Amino acid sequence: AWCGYACPQTVWVDLFLVVERAIEGDRNARMKLDAGPWTARKLMLRVSKHTIWLVIGAATGGAWIFYFADAPTLLGELFTGTAAPVAYITVAVLTATTYTFGGLMREQVCTYMCPWPRIQAAMLDENSLTVTYN
Repeated sequence: AWCGYACPQTVWVDLFLVVERAIEGDRNARMKLDAGPWTARKLMLRVSKHTIWLVIGAATGGAWIFYFADAPTLLGELFTGTAAPVAYITVAVLTATTYTFGGLMREQVCTYMCPWPRIQAAMLDENSLTVTYN
């Protein structure tokens, strides 16, 4: 249940996929777009998608730092350029990681980086209930 419903990586990947489907279409449309030549339309779709992904990443980064400072004050400082450098660095790092992990790497994060499958495997014994298929 963790990986499918509660994991933040899954939630962000689902959000990024909703944006991708809304802009570029379903899987078949995206495959056709990928295979086609670069046109003004393809460039516009890609730039739009990645811009929205970056906005989601920035909103995520902002939401995280607002837990540790007075949110209205820090928001004003971020937009007027008077915030502490660490605030900009933190938002930039969180934006980049959200964009990279949620938009570009997606399930690869689960496969190669997530410790949960290893923890789950270590906790398995002969009395554990498992779901199996024939």
